Amino acid sequence: AKAIIQPVVRPMEPVNAEFRPVETPVQKPAGRPVKLEVVNVEVRARELLSKGEFKGAESLLREALKHLDPAQGGELRTRLILRRELSEALRFQNQLTEAEAELRSLLELCYRELGKDDPDTLTTHCYHATVLTRQGRNEEALKEYRLVLDGARRIGREEEASTLGIMKNIGETYKDIRRLREAESMLSSALLL
Repeated sequence: AKAIIQPVVRPMEPVNAEFRPVETPVQKPAGRPVKLEVVNVEVRARELLSKGEFKGAESLLREALKHLDPAQGGELRTRLILRRELSEALRFQNQLTEAEAELRSLLELCYRELGKDDPDTLTTHCYHATVLTRQGRNEEALKEYRLVLDGARRIGREEEASTLGIMKNIGETYKDIRRLREAESMLSSALLL
């Protein structure tokens, strides 16, 4: 089952942050061949983000995305993941307008290609809510988090750890805007699941 929120980051060995196209295919567990650099670029970008090397992560992701041309068959879900990570790199650099534009564009793509309740669509809403919160647009962020929570419930994922994280985010956002009863209610509900 796909996670609705970000995948778990596993400990990893240091890797070179330079993007190098490799023509040697490797096999994913599902048996579909993919190029080696596509498999590793997300891991390398996450490592750079965790080290605070946001510009390096941004450059790596932009370069990788150039090689995932949709007209050339670049896999949709891979592009979604890399573009969401790009929005994170932008958010960490406080380039919030550009991060938001990237996420709005992704949401349009998700709705068109995957539908409103697809886990990738819900994940993108969550990233968007995070950017809105950073911009101080908490009411809009709450709407986004609510979309994610409602979608998780519709697809039967209300008891997953990622959904509990969303509930916590909603509670914290309520707290930030001094809606303390709603914050307490949401955080209490999360504890009961």
